[in-house]
Amino acid sequence: MVNGKDWANAQASVIGSALIDGSCAPLLMSELRPEDLSGDYRTMFEAIVSLKLSGQPVDPVTVLNKVGPAYRDEIIRLINETPTAANVAAYVRICKEQSRLTRLASLGSELSAAASLDEAREILHTAQAAAVEQNAAITDMPAALADFYGRHEKEHRYIGVGIPELDERLTVDLGSVLVLGGYPSDGKTALMLQWCWHIAETLPVGIFSFETSAATLMDRLVTQAVPELSFTAVKRGTLDAKDWKRITAESVRISKRNVRIVEAAGMTAADVLGVTLARGFKVIAVDYVQLIAPGTVRKGGTRQEELAEISKALALMARRHKLLVIELSQLVRPQKKKDGTTPAPTLSSLRESGQLEQDADVVALLYRTGDGENAARQLYVAKNKEGRLGRMGLRFDGDRQRFSYIKPPEIPRELMVEAEKRRRRERGDDQITIEEVKE
Repeated sequence: MVNGKDWANAQASVIGSALIDGSCAPLLMSELRPEDLSGDYRTMFEAIVSLKLSGQPVDPVTVLNKVGPAYRDEIIRLINETPTAANVAAYVRICKEQSRLTRLASLGSELSAAASLDEAREILHTAQAAAVEQNAAITDMPAALADFYGRHEKEHRYIGVGIPELDERLTVDLGSVLVLGGYPSDGKTALMLQWCWHIAETLPVGIFSFETSAATLMDRLVTQAVPELSFTAVKRGTLDAKDWKRITAESVRISKRNVRIVEAAGMTAADVLGVTLARGFKVIAVDYVQLIAPGTVRKGGTRQEELAEISKALALMARRHKLLVIELSQLVRPQKKKDGTTPAPTLSSLRESGQLEQDADVVALLYRTGDGENAARQLYVAKNKEGRLGRMGLRFDGDRQRFSYIKPPEIPRELMVEAEKRRRRERGDDQITIEEVKE
């Protein structure tokens, strides 16, 4: 609840502490912003910051000289009424809390007077920003070393997606952003659902669907849960008695799987965050990122700029709230080659925004290498901050809505040696080692 008296007392105590003990000034500078104070208190706060930045001492004389003689009585009052500077950290906390509550109350009044939905969304976006702490998290070396010991005393396991060969390569964790790009109808939603179904065995997952209904996604998830089930039979309503028996046998396990489907059409990134925090999701999947509504519509702004802001908001969400964010993205389909084939995608294929690549910890690009629904796919790990890059073959069973790894054919060792020797000769270096051949 907003309490104007508490806020005023906290502001007085904060400024009084700095006047009594100038060593409090750095704490004020790191924890407070000008908008956390009001009126004369803000003026004196800005004077204290200015003095500290210019290398001058902070005391009653220097502050009075900065703000002018009109503040003499106020400075004397603050010195006399502030009992001690020892509790300045508590005063700062109360000051921040009350300033945010006051700002939110003001925004509530603005919201009730909003003339349009767009205006209301902009006010809500501002309110969310006002409610979130903006201070930097700073870790000193003793704390960082203690954390290092704690993290590395036992083997760290990244979040797996259920395909062992891919889990060996991907390095995603809470706080990461994974972008899964694909051309339309190449199976990125199916692959995302397979990943989410596996992850939800240990972590709560929220799937934000911007174009597909919850019913359609559930049809696919049930097919994931019951391997013998035909997705074609599910879609056409031709399940037989044996199918229903299998579904019934898995019903308890399906019900307990920690997945929630959110029909998210029209949602902004702020809306996604609100639902995520309210429901306690640790992993969220966005299908797909280009359909997220902009939080604020700017005149003259481009869709590329809007998507860049959305990407930054999702990345900030992942880091600040320790979430794994899986973002599905459409790819720009290039012109076909002369032989009629489609070139393999690259990072530049991400539609409308290079910001997606910049904000991501991992970018994986899915594309088919043949014709037909069940054509083999390639998954190209094009960015992987802490792991390996490269391509791997995936088999797609459309009737089971499931991907599996395709083991590449083994190359005879003698051919590998000959190929390496040929490359060395071309470079003018005939030396070769067994270790290098293995690589």
